Amino acid sequence: MFVLRIWKEAPPSRAGWRATITDLKSGCKVAATELRDITDFVRLRISPSNDGPP
Repeated sequence: MFVLRIWKEAPPSRAGWRATITDLKSGCKVAATELRDITDFVRLRISPSNDGPP
């Protein structure tokens, strides 16, 4: 299970959209500004090689 937070930076920041995603199982958290970073984070954690006993 993951928690995804997305928000838009207020001007004058030019950063645009920001996000954090947290893997609730491991507690690992990542900040992202690109959708690709979020999908990569999830893909790595749900890959079959990571399945096993909790």
